[in-house]
Amino acid sequence: MPDSLGPTGPTLGLRCLVCSKDYSTISHLRRHEATHTGRHQSCPLCSKTFSRRDVLRRHVRRCGDDNQGVSLPTSKKGKKCHACDACSRSKLACDGGAPCSKCVSRKTNCVRPLRENADEATSTSRLIVGESKTRETTRIPIDFLLGLANPSSFGTSEAVNAGRAADDTQGIPVPSNLIPGFGFGNSTPEEEDFSFWESIFSPMAFNLDPHQDPRQAPNEDFLLEERFTPPATPSLTARMIEVVQGLSYAHESMILNGMTAESPFDAQLAETVFTAENLAYFNRVYFRYAHPWQPFIHRPTFDLEKTCLPLMLAIFVMGSLFSAPLDHAISARCFFDAAEDYIFSHPTFRKLLYKRPSPHSALGMEEIEVLQGALIILIVQNSINNENKRRRIRIDRLPRLCTAMRFSGIFSAKRQEPNEAESVTLYWGKFIRDETCIRLGAWLHTGDSFIAGFFNGAPQVFISEIVGDMPCRQELFEAESVDDFQRFLAMGQARSTPLSLSASVSFLLNDTWPGPADDVYSNMTADDLFLVISALGCTAIAARTSCLTNVSAKALLRACWRWKSIWDAIEAREGTTQPPKLGFVKHALEMWWLVATHVKIAEAGDLSCQHMRTVPTDTMDSMNEFLNRYKDT
Repeated sequence: MPDSLGPTGPTLGLRCLVCSKDYSTISHLRRHEATHTGRHQSCPLCSKTFSRRDVLRRHVRRCGDDNQGVSLPTSKKGKKCHACDACSRSKLACDGGAPCSKCVSRKTNCVRPLRENADEATSTSRLIVGESKTRETTRIPIDFLLGLANPSSFGTSEAVNAGRAADDTQGIPVPSNLIPGFGFGNSTPEEEDFSFWESIFSPMAFNLDPHQDPRQAPNEDFLLEERFTPPATPSLTARMIEVVQGLSYAHESMILNGMTAESPFDAQLAETVFTAENLAYFNRVYFRYAHPWQPFIHRPTFDLEKTCLPLMLAIFVMGSLFSAPLDHAISARCFFDAAEDYIFSHPTFRKLLYKRPSPHSALGMEEIEVLQGALIILIVQNSINNENKRRRIRIDRLPRLCTAMRFSGIFSAKRQEPNEAESVTLYWGKFIRDETCIRLGAWLHTGDSFIAGFFNGAPQVFISEIVGDMPCRQELFEAESVDDFQRFLAMGQARSTPLSLSASVSFLLNDTWPGPADDVYSNMTADDLFLVISALGCTAIAARTSCLTNVSAKALLRACWRWKSIWDAIEAREGTTQPPKLGFVKHALEMWWLVATHVKIAEAGDLSCQHMRTVPTDTMDSMNEFLNRYKDT
């Protein structure tokens, strides 16, 4: 067998094409090929030419007595090292974080060498590498997320105080039959069971803000309006009797299906809780506290006498959650599971599960209201720190609700253009229906994003499905009359971003991007951006659960920085002219931090935190651990 090793070792195909000499390394071959290129450099002292720069440098050091002032052309500088000292010594890829994820996982100090460039010297304050250059950022406090993910309380002192002082500060009259042994300001702090209040008044899991001061919340005037305190009419009393009967049937059904303990339905307690007086009061509390954070009900046209029973019951339940520590509000919690089963087993909801896919315009008002009630009760149940409730929501209720909205065309809902032949009143009715469907899809997506992100589940709603319009501005949706609606239309309030939620995410993920000043963002609001960052979070979770983080991390992080630049541009544009942000929108920067941190830790392959192991859970323990571990990142 002939020997394949020549005098210079194995060639491996590294042969000069000019003189056929073989070399063992590619660097040696490239250095030799330079002698054939004809790009010779001369010694500035003796004019002798050389084809290699390294040989020329050695010659210059020996040529002549005074060569201190000789300057030679330099080669192009290579890529500067951006790795920290620990990663550089270990010869590992460093993500450039401050600290980097590998130092975080090793629990070592992340130290970076000084750079020649002053801009690079500040790299320790940078978190994520952007498109073409690193961007500096200040530390984002995540107090809201830490409070929300606290598994020991799932509630804050601010929320407890807000619930305790709500009626006194806002002047909501308390009906005499609602006043229990608890005193509003009559008992001392030592006599009040604060731990029980915390378990009752937990922050709403999807989009309610536990830090909101009730004295600063909006929409105070309508609380005193007579139409939001409907009298206990015989019609409302009859409706509540029908609700109690429906809850009794739902309770028996849950026993048969093994969903609850075999205890009899407490009809006597239900009759004292589900009264027309309590309905009127809880209805006011709902629109005072919950509606500003989940604005998918058209408040000006809402009517307790006409709305379907599932939506009326859901509003009753949500209002009671905000009315603790009233006795009847606390007693209402005994019927939350039955209310959930009643709504999700309602014939109208079941019909939506098995209907043929159709556009949202084919939906009747009752069908829309049933979907609204299902989303509200899902929010209520997921807000309670109970593993069984959360597991039922995650594996049963949420998939069903997503399916019903998918078949109903909610995710592709668009506003119809006005017809010159129709009246403004007729168009207003169509606008309300279209906008309600758009908002239903948006807030369901927000809830799905929350469950997937906080409980490590797979998203139930695909971002590519949400191709409908973005929600309009809140003031247009809250127009009190046809005249107000027409006035807002004339002011251009109906204009919204031309991008759907799906297109907005794709636009941010593209290789090319026009920047935050592009016309496509001219009508975008902070509310829109909150939906976009939630969608980016869903996209990141889907990539992580599909083992695609390594190939998508760069695009996701780039999209996060683009989102941040749009947010900053909107903040600068609006200034103090817009009303204060509410709910999760106020904490959108914390959500941005959470999405970016998730991607960075997943890209680094750091599995030291239980939350990064993509095992679904029904408690906040793993998310709480994740936030506390990386809160200083």
